[in-house]
Amino acid sequence: MGGLAKLSAEVVRLIAWHLDSEKDIYFFALISRTFYHWIVDLLYKLNSCRNEGSALLWACRKGQQSTAQLSLTYSFQSKEEAVRRKSSRSALLLACENGHVKLVELLFQKRLADFTIETPSTASLLTAGNGHRNSTQSLLQNGADIDFTDINGDTPLMKAVSKGHENVAKILLCKGANPNFRNEWGGTALLTAAVFGHVGLLHLLLEKGVELNHMVSGGTALHWAAAKGHKDIVIVLLQKGARTDLVDELGDTAIDRAKYRGHLEVAKLIADHGN
Repeated sequence: MGGLAKLSAEVVRLIAWHLDSEKDIYFFALISRTFYHWIVDLLYKLNSCRNEGSALLWACRKGQQSTAQLSLTYSFQSKEEAVRRKSSRSALLLACENGHVKLVELLFQKRLADFTIETPSTASLLTAGNGHRNSTQSLLQNGADIDFTDINGDTPLMKAVSKGHENVAKILLCKGANPNFRNEWGGTALLTAAVFGHVGLLHLLLEKGVELNHMVSGGTALHWAAAKGHKDIVIVLLQKGARTDLVDELGDTAIDRAKYRGHLEVAKLIADHGN
């Protein structure tokens, strides 16, 4: 290090502050542990000021808790409120999307004031859809609306069911999610399970007393399961009392839908049950 070792903390910080970029400050800090200790706060403050907290966003995407902690600790408290709030919300959504529950909890501890009342609810749509059970629980504990909807009217439960995330669906139902909630097209979690063929989730929803014969455009859950050829779903629905005589908007029964799609075994199964 030569003469650099003799520099005082004040001089080192002054040099760092006048460097052109974060990259330059970073490499300057790597000269020694002492230098790093003296100027790490400047590095994160500069990132917060010039790049809207990109270090925090990177940490929340990658699950780097130590980097997130440093960014939150050393970011400019005087940063423009609108920019800070945007950065905080973006960081939370990234942590939720990637299932980094420790970072989710850290952000609620450090930046709670930056979140709107809808922020946890919006984030829960991501965690449920991506199967992040622990992050979903954390959001519910921090005020997420369990039946919050996206632009299509889908709830976190519907998101979880569509992707087959049974563990998340169990948590949501246990916490009081409405299993009969209808989206913009009248769709429900049961219809979603039937469409995607998730038999475990079908059982879970039926245990909650869902509307078995609810009709939407395209028919009931039985219509959709028959059209998709989901034999195991059809069997469960029939066992639970699904009506085989109901017709959709085109006048088709579930048997008709199965035949049109070439699922003759499923069509016979429904016909035999009706007899």
